[in-house]
Amino acid sequence: RQAGMQPGESNTEIGIFVVYNKDKPKVEQQLPDGVMQHYYPAATTPDRWLFFPWDCTTDIETHSELARKSFA
Repeated sequence: RQAGMQPGESNTEIGIFVVYNKDKPKVEQQLPDGVMQHYYPAATTPDRWLFFPWDCTTDIETHSELARKSFA
């Protein structure tokens, strides 16, 4: 017998924690069964661009314009 646990022996469950949960349908068919039972959103927001300056690595003007348009 091999040392350690074998696949399926741990009863491990996967969970998802999100900081900003966009209010739109989730792609549940692409997630393993049971994952949405362990889906933990911190805050629900409208389905629009979330503007985080640290996400922009090249063109802050374009990044800022996309953010402005999503709130128009």
